[in-house]
Amino acid sequence: MKAVRFTLALFVVLALASCALEPTWSIDANWQQVDGDETIQFYKNGTFNMVKGSSSLIANYKFVDTEHIQIDLGSLGTLLMKVSVARNTLTLTNPNGLETKYRRKN
Repeated sequence: MKAVRFTLALFVVLALASCALEPTWSIDANWQQVDGDETIQFYKNGTFNMVKGSSSLIANYKFVDTEHIQIDLGSLGTLLMKVSVARNTLTLTNPNGLETKYRRKN
């Protein structure tokens, strides 16, 4: 009986831990840089499109935990960014600590 209780308790803990790996907010939207002309569109399928002036970049992203996304830049490598959303503001922080803020366009 103790083994059954232990197994059940372990299952509950693991289930709760797996839910905690997903953020409670979404970045799937179109975002405009607050102090610039850059726009970023994140899609639910794990891709995003960044446009700045006449240049654009399409890449893949994935959440590695609730605070970080990994951006796959193909042959250029990967980039780990801290990410947070508060109301309609997306904040991306690069590995050097530089923050860039975006406002939701939709």
